Amino acid sequence: MQQTHHMTAGTAARSKSSRNASFLSAVVALGFVLVWCPANAQTAAPSAAAASAPAADGQELSEGEVTRWDARTQKITLRHGELKNLGMPPMTMVFTVQGGAPASGFKRGDKLRFRAEQVNGVFVATQLEIVN
Repeated sequence: MQQTHHMTAGTAARSKSSRNASFLSAVVALGFVLVWCPANAQTAAPSAAAASAPAADGQELSEGEVTRWDARTQKITLRHGELKNLGMPPMTMVFTVQGGAPASGFKRGDKLRFRAEQVNGVFVATQLEIVN
């Protein structure tokens, strides 16, 4: 009889462990959805029709809007359209500016065309052109 009690307790422990693992999986999945699927993608970035344009060298440029610029660290926060070359949907994210910024820098609200790349795990913006 005591043996049955241990089996029931062991079964209950495994069941609780299984529920915890399922809950953790659900939380991770929800986090992924929230990060990669902005709640309001239509207002989070320029229109899909204007999200990208060809660059002079044949590489596709994306469009975005400056929400923050830090000249000291050369980091820019952009609300951008789809980044087709990276397979990313519209969202707001931080890029390191590579190749230098214009002498006047950037200001909140500036509309840009740029090339987004991922270099050694860091997102960089190159070929930045202000299109206000």
